[in-house]
Amino acid sequence: MKNKGLLKNVFGLALIMVFSLFISSCGEDAKPIPTLTVVINSIDGFVVDIAAEATDATTWSWEYGDGNVSVTEGGHFYTYTERILYHYMYRNW
Repeated sequence: MKNKGLLKNVFGLALIMVFSLFISSCGEDAKPIPTLTVVINSIDGFVVDIAAEATDATTWSWEYGDGNVSVTEGGHFYTYTERILYHYMYRNW
């Protein structure tokens, strides 16, 4: 008789575990965090050759430090108008 009670408890516990997995799988999936690799291949005069590769990015935004913004995906060339020190920023999300 004790085995019957134990079997019911094990079955009940297994049922709760399966139900918990089912409920937890119905939630929103976590969004992956984008990663980025950027390499400045060359600087020739005012032209900068930028190589970029990102994973899990859906939107790209480059801010070049001179007031210009681009949504160019991946590698590209950018031409500056003056030879001064610029700080540019890249965002992906």
